[in-house]
Amino acid sequence: MTGRQPRHRLRTTPPGSPHVSVFEALAWAAFGLGAGFLGQTYGPRPVFLAVLVVLMLVNGAFLTLLHLPYAKDVQRVQDELDLRRRQALA
Repeated sequence: MTGRQPRHRLRTTPPGSPHVSVFEALAWAAFGLGAGFLGQTYGPRPVFLAVLVVLMLVNGAFLTLLHLPYAKDVQRVQDELDLRRRQALA
């Protein structure tokens, strides 16, 4: 190595992520308590079926719907970047 290399600090978490972690922990705690109460009332088998199968299918369908506008959004951003590039080079 020639000379001193700059040390770059890579940010591994976005700003404000401790709030996300707290929210996620609270959500998991509420989920666990809810599943426990439902498990006592209805038994573990129907609760596992509802949570692990039904909710995961609903989640998969929802995430699929989120990807529908993705191609249009990518094209819109690319067009904007191309316009800015042409303006900067003009």
